Amino acid sequence: MILATHNSLSSYRPKKWWMTLLNPFAKCQSLSIEEQYAKGVRMFDIRVIPHTGEAAHGLIKYDVDIENILMWLNKTAMKFPYNEKIYVRLCCESSNSDVETIIWFHSYFSWCRSKFENIIFCGGYIKDGWTKIIDVRDPEYLELYRTFNCHKNLKGWEKVKSILEYILHPTPKYWANKDNSLYIDKYNSYNGYIMLDFV
Repeated sequence: MILATHNSLSSYRPKKWWMTLLNPFAKCQSLSIEEQYAKGVRMFDIRVIPHTGEAAHGLIKYDVDIENILMWLNKTAMKFPYNEKIYVRLCCESSNSDVETIIWFHSYFSWCRSKFENIIFCGGYIKDGWTKIIDVRDPEYLELYRTFNCHKNLKGWEKVKSILEYILHPTPKYWANKDNSLYIDKYNSYNGYIMLDFV
């Protein structure tokens, strides 16, 4: 089992005051990238807004320089070229999959791969339908965190119960505190990455 973080940049400060009010519902991490790395994280989920390249999760934009983060990860990966891999799951945080957005994301993804050669970039998803639009191979990983959409594959009372639970506890931090130790125990011998909130 190797740790991965979901919405890895959501520990940083929101860009606008009103985003701070919504941030508890979008914030999935409390540690910086360096602190996540120190805790053993080797796969990072980075979401970018099309055309600006800003870090975001939903409506929240984060005050962090993604290029500086990638430079740090790239240098860190260089220190361990033979026994350690650092993955970045790069995704387009957009509910719009128009041609301009797709072209921009392809270009941004290519730029990241050429500039930060020691990082293995995977993902290539666009949030609209969670569609993979870039043909890159992902490592084996499990996404182990609770979202409102968890009810989609449930039926009957289980579906209703899941929706009610999330309405009562709509923050990622609540579910991470409740479930992370269970996930880590259950998947301790798993030979891949487990992606968590609030590592």
